[in-house]
Amino acid sequence: MLSIGLSVGLKQIKAIISNYKLMAKALLANFLILPLVAWILAQVIPMEESISTGFLLVSVCAARGATGSLERDFLVVNTQQV
Repeated sequence: MLSIGLSVGLKQIKAIISNYKLMAKALLANFLILPLVAWILAQVIPMEESISTGFLLVSVCAARGATGSLERDFLVVNTQQV
């Protein structure tokens, strides 16, 4: 994650931030949809309470490690248009 952040230039950051529709979708997905899906899965799949709690905590972390490659691909695709 650190190497991805260090490899992004100011021009790329401005290009992403200026796209308000894309930013709204990303925030909605990160802070509403993913935690909601995780909560539904925690209710449906039988698991211990401690595992369920950890699962939900990881789902609400905006910078979760599982999305590192997705973020890198997102930056590459969306900044090639600039």
